[in-house]
Amino acid sequence: DRRRKMPATTLLKALGFSNQEVLGIYYLKERFGIVGETILKHIDIENLVGLKAEHDIKAKGVDEPVVKSGRKITPAAAKKLSGKEIEPIVVEEKDLLGRILAEDIVNLQTGEIVAEANDTLTPELLENLRQEGITEIKTLLIDEITFSSSLSKTLALDKIDERAEQIYNLGN
Repeated sequence: DRRRKMPATTLLKALGFSNQEVLGIYYLKERFGIVGETILKHIDIENLVGLKAEHDIKAKGVDEPVVKSGRKITPAAAKKLSGKEIEPIVVEEKDLLGRILAEDIVNLQTGEIVAEANDTLTPELLENLRQEGITEIKTLLIDEITFSSSLSKTLALDKIDERAEQIYNLGN
């Protein structure tokens, strides 16, 4: 085959999809709260059915975890927690670093984009988010078993952002 190969994301971008939209189609999201130096991981139990719990998962006001750390989250456990508020989990900063942003992060006062979807969280970026007053971020759920990072990596390699350039590249 003598034809030049191109990433599949080039076609998606030519069709008008943004990085954020492409990531939203293929990945589930995890939500984190930033409260000063504390980082809280919010649990969406319906998205995690079939995956292993990284931490004990408890309903608010209940001492006994419904799902213990390292155990698979079953449909029965999800049903047990359905309609109940799940206690956010305090995680360390190192647990957040290296994750991929699922959405653009915008400073609501200035309208400036602080970080873009598919950016990797670094210590510098996290500190910048704190200084900008950002209190919530969403990252991609990538466990390399159920959800692979391959599409995110392909988007990172596909440097063309303008739709017109995407369409031009499809023709050549």
